[in-house]
Amino acid sequence: MQRMTPPPPVAGRLQAALAGTLAGSLGVLAPLWEGCDGAALLRLQGLLALALPHVAGLNPAGFG
Repeated sequence: MQRMTPPPPVAGRLQAALAGTLAGSLGVLAPLWEGCDGAALLRLQGLLALALPHVAGLNPAGFG
């Protein structure tokens, strides 16, 4: 497991967008910081795509 820790926020503020759905799920949209190449996020996306059930028989691995 790789832990990603963001640097301290600039001027005391770190901005992100938080969204909720009617189904009860939450989504967060936040910027990546310098030094984070996104490889860990791609690995996490791949693990989640294969581990979670898919609605209507859609296979996310087939779209990649």
